[in-house]
Amino acid sequence: MNSLAFTCSSRLVLTLALIASVAFSANAAELVRVKRKDGTESQIFQKLITVGAVNQVHEQPNDKSKVTRIGPYNVFFHVKTDSGDVQQNGFYRVVEDPKDRNDPSKCRWIKPEDVQVWATRFAIKPTQVNKETTFQVDLPSGLKYEYVAEEVPEDATAYSFVLEGGDGAEEENGPFKVAFCEVRVDDKGISASLNQLGEMSLEICFVLEDEGFLQIDYKDDGKKFYEYVHALGESWASTIKNLSAADKVPVKLGLVIFSDSHPKSTSQKPRVVVPLTSNIGQWVAGLKSVVGQNIDGDYQNDGLSGMATALGNIGWTENSAKHVVFMGNGPFQTQQGRGRTSDLPINHYLNWLFDRTDPEGIWDGDPLKWEDAFGVNKSGKLAEGIIAEAYRMGGQKGDELRRWKHLHAIHIGQTIEQQYEPEELAGIRKFNAETDKILRPLSPSGQIDVIMEVGKNLQIDALGMSIRAWMVEAFDKYDARAQEEMRGLAQSQTYQGYYTHMNPEASEVDRVTQELGEKIKAAIQVIADVSTGKEQQAMENKTQSENELTRPIFRIIGGKLSQGDLMKPVKVGSATLRDSRSGRAVGEKVVMVSHDELFALNTALNAMYDRFNKSRKAAARQNTKEVLDKVQASLATAASGQQISADTQLQSVITDLPLRTEALKLTAGDIAVMSTSAFDAWLGDVQLAQTQIKDLLNGDPLRWIIINGLSENKTKYSFLRLSELP
Repeated sequence: MNSLAFTCSSRLVLTLALIASVAFSANAAELVRVKRKDGTESQIFQKLITVGAVNQVHEQPNDKSKVTRIGPYNVFFHVKTDSGDVQQNGFYRVVEDPKDRNDPSKCRWIKPEDVQVWATRFAIKPTQVNKETTFQVDLPSGLKYEYVAEEVPEDATAYSFVLEGGDGAEEENGPFKVAFCEVRVDDKGISASLNQLGEMSLEICFVLEDEGFLQIDYKDDGKKFYEYVHALGESWASTIKNLSAADKVPVKLGLVIFSDSHPKSTSQKPRVVVPLTSNIGQWVAGLKSVVGQNIDGDYQNDGLSGMATALGNIGWTENSAKHVVFMGNGPFQTQQGRGRTSDLPINHYLNWLFDRTDPEGIWDGDPLKWEDAFGVNKSGKLAEGIIAEAYRMGGQKGDELRRWKHLHAIHIGQTIEQQYEPEELAGIRKFNAETDKILRPLSPSGQIDVIMEVGKNLQIDALGMSIRAWMVEAFDKYDARAQEEMRGLAQSQTYQGYYTHMNPEASEVDRVTQELGEKIKAAIQVIADVSTGKEQQAMENKTQSENELTRPIFRIIGGKLSQGDLMKPVKVGSATLRDSRSGRAVGEKVVMVSHDELFALNTALNAMYDRFNKSRKAAARQNTKEVLDKVQASLATAASGQQISADTQLQSVITDLPLRTEALKLTAGDIAVMSTSAFDAWLGDVQLAQTQIKDLLNGDPLRWIIINGLSENKTKYSFLRLSELP
């Protein structure tokens, strides 16, 4: 039979289980049993669900030297202490499997505040009818946690475990006290909750402009600027690799490049060079493959499309602090389609060059091909749209904070002073100021005529000088625009990310390397603290370690969902099966059943049928003691040695499952006085229950999951609808 193996992040695997009605030794009372409403002990063993983001499990009470840290949604069986108490020195004694209760090496200890008692075998599978009608949990703070189906991954399932309430079947719609959590199911089985602070990762995607500025040789040491960028990345990668390994924090890096959407570009759209990966060496290799394209287009580049690509499906995971770092030189293309002078930031006498048209035939044959020199914004979004996409949930609570992708930007400033010698630049600016007064009033053809005449008279390249003057002014304005746009991208009103302007020189590269490196380092340390159960300590040290990369983590830790319930991913509250406004069903009650339990029940029913099938006549059942002996023999396994009297209902010693069959709702005394026809009907009910149980045991193998990864005898469990029970 195929089954799903249960996996968990810690070495203590989740053992979410109910009663297995098999033979237990005489000291089975060491396990804490759930009491019925009449005060008697039921067959159900009390279970404890871990509810904290990180929970400490001790080998001995108060022994801090031997501690295992586990996440939420681990379920243990509660074991009495040696003195018969339910706790010792402020700790519960627990085991993962009831059969291990007498093995000291497998018993562990956990604090009561880290667990929630699960005293039934019932759960509620939530459903969502529409946006207004959905399953919700009323939290003690007065807030509500609403189940949103589309926010639960396809490979995950949500359950609300019914914590108490008698047998859980009597109250048709509730309200029930529940513990809500989500579990992921894959080819390895159920993993732990989707909302584990203790397993949070750090994910950073860099968005790099792949343009000609990377090819420029700078005067301080003759290096091309892509060499500086490579050095930046290698330094950050080294920091991440060393720290993440030491602190066991999963870190993933990604790389997206973009350029102008220009015919000369090797790609007309942004390209994912490295999807988010934990292979830091692969990321470095990808970065070093980017050396810049000499496109010679306009100043603006398609950075917004690069950001849109990074925000898309490049490997972002559910449980991570997400960051996108933009690194570029030019401002953003803002228009969809060919831009015009309306997008021009300067007021120069040669602005008509930006029109990409030559109505007066100034450029004979259009040798410069201006119409091909301008790219466009292919994302279809302005910066405001990118920001809205990054913070699209717009919420300030709960898991919405995890879905945010926090934006940062590094403007790499290619200053005009680095392109010209000081004397040449001063001459260009003086020429520009003087000619502007004369040429601005003229038409484009008139401007050209005057410029050519001046050049002829002074024997200089006046046209080239004019174009350089125009480019110098345009460059200054576009550089200012780029800084403004990138600062706005990183430091919107929604969230203040990291922004800096970096001049392309060695000292500036060192500064930014250290700045961002320290921020990444701090983020890894905060996640490491949380993963080891030091979230309170991390919050106390917030002032010292808070920066643009750690702030999102602190916001997640300190989220105000139910006044701190974000720290407890298993949300405890009350819930009903029907929406209070519409009355429509928003949940379905299910019962968790072990494979062993159904097998034992089937064995008991089979033995009962075989023994009583020989006593169909009423006269053969007149001796009540003989009937009791037969019942006792039939139920020897299921009853665990309990004594059965003439007025003991059979089901009470076999199972606490809410069975629908009438076959076990009788006593031995009832059987003794049955008429032949009634007895035949009863045996028919027993046989029908057997058939139904066999169908469950031998039917769909995927309904049975293995949830105890440590035990050699892996017990299987299934969530069954009440209507599926025999």
